[in-house]
Amino acid sequence: MEGNPKLFTEDQAREFKEFLSREKTLLEDKAKKVGMLESELRSLKANVDEVAHKYDEALQVAGRKGFGWGGCNERCSVQARFIDPQMEPRLDGG
Repeated sequence: MEGNPKLFTEDQAREFKEFLSREKTLLEDKAKKVGMLESELRSLKANVDEVAHKYDEALQVAGRKGFGWGGCNERCSVQARFIDPQMEPRLDGG
């Protein structure tokens, strides 16, 4: 509604109050959802960091046991396919 709220009729004033109430509720709901999504994002990022850390530790253990190069080549190959999905691993190791 446009205009000066002091000049509204009773119906207009009631509708305007209802509108403001609905708007306030929607903004509060939106803020709650954003907060929940931000919290979920932080949690997911922490999970990704934990998995990456465990993977790196496993690679280090494998490297100490003499399996490091195979894992690295496989990891590099997977990373390359992520960057360029058309890239296929070559049988000659190159």
